[in-house]
Amino acid sequence: MQIKEVEKLTSLTAKAIRLYEERGLISVTRGQNTYRDYSPETVEKLRRIRLLRGAGISLSDISLWSDGVITLREILAKRKHEIRNANDNVRKQYALCEKLLSACDGEVGVFDESDDRAVTPDKTGRIAVGIDIGTTTISASAVDTEGHVQIETWNFLNGGRIPSGDESIREQDPEYIYDKIVKLIDSIMHKYGSVSVIGIAGQMHGIVYTDANGSALSPLITWQDRRSEKPTASGKSYAEELSCMCNERISGGFGFATHYMMTKTGMLPAGAVYMMSVMDYLLMRLCALTEPVTHASVAASFGLFDVVGGNYSYDRISAAGLGNIRLPKVVNERICGHYRGIPVAVAIGDNQAGVFGALACEDGGILLNYGTGSQINAVTDRPEKIEGLELRPYLFGKFLQNGSALCGGRAYALLESFFGSYTEACGIGRSSQYEVMNKLAALTVDDCDCPRVDTRFCGSRECPEARGSISGISEENFTPGKLIVGVLRGMADELADMAEKLPETNGLLVASGNAVRKNPTFRRIIADRFGKKLFIPAADEETAFGTALFAAVCAAVADITEAKQCISYQNEEE
Repeated sequence: MQIKEVEKLTSLTAKAIRLYEERGLISVTRGQNTYRDYSPETVEKLRRIRLLRGAGISLSDISLWSDGVITLREILAKRKHEIRNANDNVRKQYALCEKLLSACDGEVGVFDESDDRAVTPDKTGRIAVGIDIGTTTISASAVDTEGHVQIETWNFLNGGRIPSGDESIREQDPEYIYDKIVKLIDSIMHKYGSVSVIGIAGQMHGIVYTDANGSALSPLITWQDRRSEKPTASGKSYAEELSCMCNERISGGFGFATHYMMTKTGMLPAGAVYMMSVMDYLLMRLCALTEPVTHASVAASFGLFDVVGGNYSYDRISAAGLGNIRLPKVVNERICGHYRGIPVAVAIGDNQAGVFGALACEDGGILLNYGTGSQINAVTDRPEKIEGLELRPYLFGKFLQNGSALCGGRAYALLESFFGSYTEACGIGRSSQYEVMNKLAALTVDDCDCPRVDTRFCGSRECPEARGSISGISEENFTPGKLIVGVLRGMADELADMAEKLPETNGLLVASGNAVRKNPTFRRIIADRFGKKLFIPAADEETAFGTALFAAVCAAVADITEAKQCISYQNEEE
């Protein structure tokens, strides 16, 4: 049938139908008269796309669903998560997601999928793909390194968590993650025709045990796992015991703290030969490597690593009785293998990838990141240890000075929950308070007389027992708006205090994370506190973006200067 009939049957415009064809969501044949000929199956798929678009689901997510990367349930669950506390404008979309989820049982009925994808040929030949395996989401970025532009991004929920009745256990299914990554890469390759290089980054500290061939023998035990913080017979936790034994602070959830706990409790999987990160596991599987390799940025996250020397502290590992497992070989920046003929770079830490993709000029620059927690990062050539900061391996022979605030963006979320619980108690109902809070902050930010808020509500790395506080309250400043501004200033103060310890801070000031992107008042507070202009990266999914740039340099698709030219900022022209 021709497009005019399809318009009537689907209630879509011809422009929308052609857009979906261009995006590879449908495939259309041409009849002898050269007109497009739409099959009944294509019409049915267009109806499904219209329904999903009505729920506010992005074309990128619909493309992932169409390619089988994520299921219908996953795409709807993600959309519900995005708009759970949104305002009235999207509540109809939330209701539609609920209706579709209750109506579908797997991928059946009107949601049966047919492989009618169309290939969009690669017009550049220099597309670098970066993948970020986060704890809660999996993201990807495609970058045209020749045109210096991010072409497209993808993001979906990481549904690999393995349920447990024990809240201290945080495990994910590595096979689920591997399957999703393979489908994601294949989908991107199918869409663009050719990819020059693939890079992988992801959640650090966590570990997977494998046999000699790289087959997983355990779940991914993530950095959120707290079993290593449980007390032993000595009264100390496993992490504390190991820290005292090795004269190095190793936090709960770090690879070697988890491995020490697994060894002491007899939980080490039978036949385990290697301990590695989930990124190293994926790299080994994707490239069919005979032995695992890792980058120093990942290896250091396990603990018991010589940052300056760039390798594991084997003497301390042995002294702690942990030489019962083999570790991935630490390698420099390089291509480690190929997936379907495409070079794949060594996997790196998400922290380092985010810095590489956000700082166009690293000299004297500072990157702030506000997520659930918050971090400050500065690149340096000198492996100098500074009290209150952590020295980490970076990329291309450099190092990172890193400072972490445990609460960070969570402080603002706690305040939102406080206001939300009040409206609920008033019978108004529980809805997101962020929009109102941001408005009040904008109206109050010029007022200097606000309560002083110490936002260490979750303690700090140096002092876990520390707690936040609110002081300087008066009759005049005890208002919601001034309390909100006080919390935002406290969030900025935590990282600014760490910045004062850095030897060089005369470069770019860059900030990333939703807490910054979505709150102009907070951006202004940060700029005022640091005393310089604040830049916000233009690229979405900064970690995946930085991973793509890193991989491009490893494959000699671009040098470091060319890679950094791909970085731009939203407010660059201001």
